[in-house]
Amino acid sequence: MAYQSDDRFVMGFPSAKPNQQLPPPGYPVPMPVQPGAYPPPPPAGFNGGYPAPSGSKNYVSPSFNVWYDSRNYGQVDWAGPDEDNGKKFGRVMLVTMVTLIVSMCMVSFVIWFLFGMEIPEFHVANLAVSNLTVTDTLIVGNWDANVTVYNPNEDVKVSLEPVRASLFYKNSPLGMASVEPFNLQGKRVYNLGINLDNEKAVSVPILSEQMNADLKNGFLYVSLRISLGARFASSSIWRKETLRVFCEDLKVKLAPGGDSGKLSDDAQIQTECLIFT
Repeated sequence: MAYQSDDRFVMGFPSAKPNQQLPPPGYPVPMPVQPGAYPPPPPAGFNGGYPAPSGSKNYVSPSFNVWYDSRNYGQVDWAGPDEDNGKKFGRVMLVTMVTLIVSMCMVSFVIWFLFGMEIPEFHVANLAVSNLTVTDTLIVGNWDANVTVYNPNEDVKVSLEPVRASLFYKNSPLGMASVEPFNLQGKRVYNLGINLDNEKAVSVPILSEQMNADLKNGFLYVSLRISLGARFASSSIWRKETLRVFCEDLKVKLAPGGDSGKLSDDAQIQTECLIFT
């Protein structure tokens, strides 16, 4: 019996092999893989033209997007350079203004603390001498001074203690005295009486000659100097100062006998004393 082959040429898709699984109806039959259809594997060490990865475990490929899981990926608004610089400039200006305001307040407080409290004013209201005797070795006399002290501060109390006064003729002492401490309220005047009684004031010939020459002219120029401690106190602060009062060139008009005298009338307008702290 002769075998009749069914192999015939048919136009369309190739027929499936006996051991090949047929695809679902309507899909083409896959083409068989021919030998040599795929390229050979790359040699060892070939990286495809990309840089070798770092040995660090934290290395991330340049092509990897670290923000891939961000909800706002693609919607992040980055501040531009101009906006960032503007914010920095504004912060710097704000800090500078606050610093200047605080510094001005501190300076104002220090100035008020140091100079806002005015020191008392001293004036020689009267100066008199009696029993004045001048020899080559001694100058004897009783000196009485009346000094007015005025507190120009309104709400500041001034306590003056201790008070030491000295009378000089050409820087040579004629007498010294101590005065009891006293308090002076704001905008008040205190009359400070000083008795400089010194019967043992040492003299030298040249000094006695100068004083006798002034006595013949009928005038004598002396200086009153006062040293005292002052305590300023208000409702909020207080401070202490050491005051040195210089009442220089006080013109004393002598009586015809030359043994007594008082402050000249034309000198009373120049009796304001200098004060040093």
